Amino acid sequence: MPAGDTILTEILNFDGGMTSDVRKKDARFSNRILGFDIFSFQGRLMPQFSMSADSFTTPYVVNTAKLVKFLSYGTSQAGTAQYALGCDDETVAQTNATIFKRASIPSGAWDLAGSNADTQWGFSEILFVEYKGKLYFGRDGVNATFSSGTDIAEYNIGTNTMSGTALTVAFTNLTQGLVHSKNDKLYIGYTTSSGAFIAENNAGSWNGTKLTLPTNCIPTALFEYGNFLGIATKPVSIGGKSYIFLWDMNAVSWNEQIEWGSENLDVAEELNGYIVGVSSSPTTASIENPRVYFKVWGGSKVDTFAEFKTSASTAYFGGQQKKNNRVYFMMSVEMFGQTGRTAGIWSIGFTKSGNMAVAIERRWDNSTTFDGTDTAKGFQLLGDYLTIAYAVGGSTYNCNRTTDLSTYAATSQFETIFFTGGDSSLKKDLKGVTVTFEPLIVNQVITLSYLTDEDTSFTQIFSNTASGNEISYSAITGLPKDYKELRLMVGSSAGRAGITGISIKEVITGKRIYD
Repeated sequence: MPAGDTILTEILNFDGGMTSDVRKKDARFSNRILGFDIFSFQGRLMPQFSMSADSFTTPYVVNTAKLVKFLSYGTSQAGTAQYALGCDDETVAQTNATIFKRASIPSGAWDLAGSNADTQWGFSEILFVEYKGKLYFGRDGVNATFSSGTDIAEYNIGTNTMSGTALTVAFTNLTQGLVHSKNDKLYIGYTTSSGAFIAENNAGSWNGTKLTLPTNCIPTALFEYGNFLGIATKPVSIGGKSYIFLWDMNAVSWNEQIEWGSENLDVAEELNGYIVGVSSSPTTASIENPRVYFKVWGGSKVDTFAEFKTSASTAYFGGQQKKNNRVYFMMSVEMFGQTGRTAGIWSIGFTKSGNMAVAIERRWDNSTTFDGTDTAKGFQLLGDYLTIAYAVGGSTYNCNRTTDLSTYAATSQFETIFFTGGDSSLKKDLKGVTVTFEPLIVNQVITLSYLTDEDTSFTQIFSNTASGNEISYSAITGLPKDYKELRLMVGSSAGRAGITGISIKEVITGKRIYD
């Protein structure tokens, strides 16, 4: 392209999802999507609700209740309640297992679920599942603070009674439990010093070793795959393989085995007939370039449809949930080239264009910058309300929930991939830029920033506060010049109106030395 040529670029479809290939030739993709819904509409980025601190009934406060897992249960829709697993007013984590109940859905205060819902037992933060009116969790019947598992405990909601020995098993690892819709039985994966197993609960009758898995694997997640139980595993040692086992829940062995790679398989779920999984590099000095991999299996082979290089090898996970035909999972990871850890509720789904995509739909907190000491605990998406638990520094427990269905205090962000104008060797000037959106509500804020070439931080072009019903903002000043590659970040806060387009006009200002 000769100097003086004009390049016009327009983005009217945002549903490519996140990619680490920031020079991809498809502007639908994004370097990072944080707090926008890209799945519900083909040509709109819809802001998600903001979060606020959850409330507790005296004497409980967030860092002594230490909630870690959530679920909902009721014998009718009107009688549905939300429950949580936590501590009985303790300063030490994983001490005195306690069942909490929210006073009312979606925003009532947390309180003791019943007069007998607290214990003197240490407990695992992994398992919390309801089955036939009982809540199950893993306990340590020897140590006040959880050290190693001795039993699966149960709390009977109807009778307000606690039993520490529903199933006696010396577990070293647990999965979250799953009640399979095929046979209405509860399944839990676990390991002991002697192997890996799947336990079955049939209406109160336990079989602790219903299925024996290979000894070189650790079960990490259970999911439904039609009439099969899907069992995701990671290797015991570095260099081993992750597998998914498909089991009909009747045979003495699994029916199918799918190799999932040498990374740790942390999340797995069925989605539109496919199996999707999220794997992370193990923590080891032998891995120079740790990554998070998003893979899919359609019946023949496992393919990677997205991967992200990370600056540190440890990715923290806090559970998964299938809802709205999406797979939601809690993850904190230090993305390569970004400041702080990206901590949020991530999602995998099919967009309106039909492609499988990855996005970060919800934040743990509106504005906190997290680091490698902050750990994921658990979450539940109940209707449009999210409840989430995490620990800052690994010890200061937090519990947040969706503020309400009209508050957008957090800034949702969409970062474009690099605009190269088809040639990254030519210098350019940005002459004009426009962001379009649905009619804004009063005080909704739209921001636009840029990053060029080797820049590591964004520079703001504008921050406009709506007086009401605006449908576009443009800028011709404060724009970058003399660059080769350009990336933009659009943000929205304080309003629900969706972003519908980004368009830019660039001019070539330089040429190659041999032209």
